[in-house]
Amino acid sequence: MKKIKNLLMILICSVVILSMSIASVLSADKGISYSERRELKQFSSLGETSILSSEFSKEVEKYLLDQMPLREGLRMLDSRIRLNVLMQSDANGLWAYKDQILKNDQPLNEKQVAYGINLMNRLIKTNLQNANVFYSVIPEKTYYVRDKFKHLKFDYNKLENLLKNGVEGASYIDIKDTLELSDYYLTDTHWSQDKLFETVDKIAKSMGSDAFIIPETEYEKHTLDPFYGVYWSQAAIGEKPDKLCYLTSDYTENAKVYGIDPEVLKNQFGVNDTLEKKVYATDRFGKMDSYDVFLSGAQPLVTIECENAKTDKELIIFRDSFSSSIAPLFAGAYKKVTLIDLRYMPSMLLKQFVEFKAGQDVLFLYSASLYNSSMLLK
Repeated sequence: MKKIKNLLMILICSVVILSMSIASVLSADKGISYSERRELKQFSSLGETSILSSEFSKEVEKYLLDQMPLREGLRMLDSRIRLNVLMQSDANGLWAYKDQILKNDQPLNEKQVAYGINLMNRLIKTNLQNANVFYSVIPEKTYYVRDKFKHLKFDYNKLENLLKNGVEGASYIDIKDTLELSDYYLTDTHWSQDKLFETVDKIAKSMGSDAFIIPETEYEKHTLDPFYGVYWSQAAIGEKPDKLCYLTSDYTENAKVYGIDPEVLKNQFGVNDTLEKKVYATDRFGKMDSYDVFLSGAQPLVTIECENAKTDKELIIFRDSFSSSIAPLFAGAYKKVTLIDLRYMPSMLLKQFVEFKAGQDVLFLYSASLYNSSMLLK
């Protein structure tokens, strides 16, 4: 009887291995893993490495893992076993709570924060002496569950104290109380644009522009679905996708969007121009990162010009990806909104591309995680 069981097990394993092998050979190579947001290894790329080299076997292994049939289902099964069978607190640093996928915080890194403070102070002294300068912290969504999960270690109070005691010549805007967990996407790190009116009002009031902010009633709401956020792909736990929301008004529809000249961008920054000349690049939805619908995603420099704005005021936002969705809500209150991403735009080059004027409103609007990784800023 034992011998029959062993033979049966060998037969089953052999059939599975043979089936997977046949499926792998017959299936066309997949170019992109949308869940992991990366390009997959291609068979054609194996020819770039000599078959006699020690790297060839490693490249073959990468190719077989990337192109393995049922790969996404196996990733999800692995996460489910970790969370529901082994009862681990997270799978790859992520877990689900009330349909929200959350990610473990990293402890506060004071050296990183100090670097960011020094950079901000240098910019304020060299470029923004005559501007109205403000700064804020966008909380990660784990901030709103910190009392329920004691393993979360990021110290927001200490971050705020470091900034308040270190940043010179700028006023702090506390926006934590304008947000809650439900204002963030379920499967993504970012906030949802239609939930930001209280946040916009708080920022605008601090800058003296609240009387000109376009009210929620003047926007038309649009949704795109399904939206699989970055946490959905990383966690692979099968939570339901979101709907991506974007808001249009007469001001966003008539706005003109500019970036760096494509030739300069190519020659000086070494990257190809991907900015679409409109506020919402809806054709980006369903591509590598659907959040790129907002201002075409990561860009060194973006300018929104709104000719029908209520004022002639100008706003400069030193931003990360969160600002892509909040910046359009300032169109109408400001004739010109300029977004600068110092992860891609070296600060020493700013005066070549940005005109700094007296009386401009300037906002350093960074997420807590970017303050904690400030050395990404140039």
